[in-house]
Amino acid sequence: MTDRAAPRSAAARVSRSAAIALLVGLAVAPRATHAQQPCDASCHNRLGIEAVERSDFARAVVEFAEAYRLDPSPRRLNNLARAEVALGRIDDAIAHYTLFLRAPGDAAPEVVTEARSALERLRAMAGAVTIDARPAGATVRVDGREVGQAPLVAPVTLSVGSHQLEVSAPGYVVHQRALAVTRGPQTVVVALVAEPASAAAPPPPRVVARAAAPPAALRPDDDREPGGGGLLASPIFWGVVGAVVVGAAVTVGIVVASGDEPTTILQPPTVRAE
Repeated sequence: MTDRAAPRSAAARVSRSAAIALLVGLAVAPRATHAQQPCDASCHNRLGIEAVERSDFARAVVEFAEAYRLDPSPRRLNNLARAEVALGRIDDAIAHYTLFLRAPGDAAPEVVTEARSALERLRAMAGAVTIDARPAGATVRVDGREVGQAPLVAPVTLSVGSHQLEVSAPGYVVHQRALAVTRGPQTVVVALVAEPASAAAPPPPRVVARAAAPPAALRPDDDREPGGGGLLASPIFWGVVGAVVVGAAVTVGIVVASGDEPTTILQPPTVRAE
């Protein structure tokens, strides 16, 4: 009996373990399926609230921003601004509170009043910067975030401290500068400078055809000394010149002798002896 009972006890334990594992699997399966479903705006809003409850404001900002991206409703902006205040991102909180108060939608009156009071406190801690940018249509950015295009219709509210201002427009040199913001109003004037025109390409070099110089032996003004091998030093040159002169004399004599008039030949004068 003892030997037979032992296998039965072991089999019972295995069966119970298998049953427990099956039940656990069935209980976990719906949760895994639910976790794989996409998180909508309400889901991200809930995750943001949970992050605020555990003081993880950086995570709360991420979740509320994603909720607003999926569902751009006023209440998402209000939650986002409150989380940004807790995180110390004053500039972003001011911007989002301002957007919320422009169109609060169906928000409760007490929520609107609370947001307006928070915005007034934040603005008292910040500076109102009027940015006079030119030309019209230039894009104005502060700390990498676009705040509008010139001309800006209202001052930009920024937290006290150092900020980076950038103004850009097509055809103009980008203007960047550090902006020291203090409490109260201040004005910054930025006039962009047009980009320099590109220099025109230089014209190709002009090719001028020049006649080849005559050989040195044929230059008429070559009167170098014999040692230099000039034309006047050549015996051939003088022989040719002599032949030309003799020929010319003979020709002249023939022309004179063949004239119609008698020719008088002058004789040299007689030299008398004294």
